[in-house]
Amino acid sequence: MLVSIFLLFALALCEVSSLKCYKCDETHVDFWINAKTLPSFPTNCSSVEAKKQCTAAIRWFTLPNGKQSYVDYLDEFNLDFVPKDSSLFFAFVGIERELQTASTRALIYSCTTDNCNNETSLQRALRSLTLKENFAPLDVLFNNSTKKFTEQSSCVEFANSTHMKCPSSASPLSLCPTCLLLEIDAPSRELCARCPRGSPQTGLDFVERRVFFFLGNKTRLADQSTLACRTKGCNALDNAEKIHQLNCVLQNTIANLEKIK
Repeated sequence: MLVSIFLLFALALCEVSSLKCYKCDETHVDFWINAKTLPSFPTNCSSVEAKKQCTAAIRWFTLPNGKQSYVDYLDEFNLDFVPKDSSLFFAFVGIERELQTASTRALIYSCTTDNCNNETSLQRALRSLTLKENFAPLDVLFNNSTKKFTEQSSCVEFANSTHMKCPSSASPLSLCPTCLLLEIDAPSRELCARCPRGSPQTGLDFVERRVFFFLGNKTRLADQSTLACRTKGCNALDNAEKIHQLNCVLQNTIANLEKIK
């Protein structure tokens, strides 16, 4: 899912401004990048006219044969995923664990001054955030057998949310590919435990957390957790709190980020 999010982010916008951003070929390494091991800024970058904001991003993957990281400096961005009426000076963090692909992480830094998406800015953004994850204990909620999901009994049914991903009414279990638990803190807390709307776009078993930090006003604007699972009652409401307990996404030194706005 984080891969598809990143592809959406990289799409073009319609509006034009005089903002200049770096645009570089993607950098790939066979280890997990941290602030000390961030690859040097690519030599093939160009400064191009951008639409609304500049972007720098890191994606981390755990593969069967090891770990990989990708670094991108981009001039175009899709705003559909960003909360409405928001500043474009933000950091987005996504942490995901799937039954098949294990851990995936993403950090996306967005800024609004000329050529602000450089190595120094990305390194400071990386240093300012703490990312810790141990979602493995939730694997017991995933369906590792060949038994059909419809034979596993039912999903928990509860919703106090109007989020677009939360169905307005319950669906018959026979139509459910998986159970869904969705928690949104933006700004009030909403919960949705139901059969998901439509077919899953990714694996049937995964847990994910996404956090937006808006850097200009020092706030965490959006915090969303999603669990998709296929065992009896696996989308119980108390699992939303377990997701928070098993990972940590903190903004440590926002003052450093304000200097690079």
